[in-house]
Amino acid sequence: MYYYYYYFYYYYYYYYYYYYYYYYYYYYYYYYYYYYYYYYYFYYYLVHQYLLSMETIMRTLPSINRTHAQRTTFSTP
Repeated sequence: MYYYYYYFYYYYYYYYYYYYYYYYYYYYYYYYYYYYYYYYYFYYYLVHQYLLSMETIMRTLPSINRTHAQRTTFSTP
């Protein structure tokens, strides 16, 4: 158990070292954070519109093809 605690403490020191590294590039990642945030929001909007269009299509298809589906017979075992 002491080995895992030392292992975790090593990675804590490792992330603490990279914390200063990321803090040095804070404005750089902050700019890219806003860039990726707006890109993610645009991508989420496109996926949301696609899912809404597919949902409306799948909801309207049974009402359109209901008479055709009633006239179609399927051979089920």
